[in-house]
Amino acid sequence: MIKEGIQEMADTIVGLVEIRKELEKIHTAQKELRENYENELRILQAQKKELETKLQYEIDGINSNRIDNAKRFIYIVGLKNYGRGETRLCIDELISDIVNDNYKILKEYYGCKNYDGFICQRSDHRYGYGPTHGYIVFSIEATQDFRRGEITPNEKDKNDMLYMLENVKNYKIKE
Repeated sequence: MIKEGIQEMADTIVGLVEIRKELEKIHTAQKELRENYENELRILQAQKKELETKLQYEIDGINSNRIDNAKRFIYIVGLKNYGRGETRLCIDELISDIVNDNYKILKEYYGCKNYDGFICQRSDHRYGYGPTHGYIVFSIEATQDFRRGEITPNEKDKNDMLYMLENVKNYKIKE
């Protein structure tokens, strides 16, 4: 009788371990499925946003191919802040630098920060660095390929960068 009770307990314990293992497998599968779903959703949302932006460019008469080409070299972070504080100065200086083949942007980004009541105060920094006080809310940066020297702008590329920046200045590009 005691022997049968011990065997029954052993069978129950093995059964509990196996059930727990199966539950862990299901939990892991659910987690992977959720992560894959979220990644796929992010990709689709980014593609949708890109297409909506291109559609708006076409409606506004902006050549999206020229913008795409310019974005091979430069991009803007925090575009919603354009027009505030000293953001215009960033664009004006970069335009001048591109025209004069002075690529300061390869070493540091053109930026503006918010700090202690100052909105979009000019604050340029080397890549990987930021202001001691405050935080960057607007920046124009060179792409990794451009910074590494893997691509070099020709006259058409420079014209496309200027085209993009002029459209930003005229509030035709908002994102």
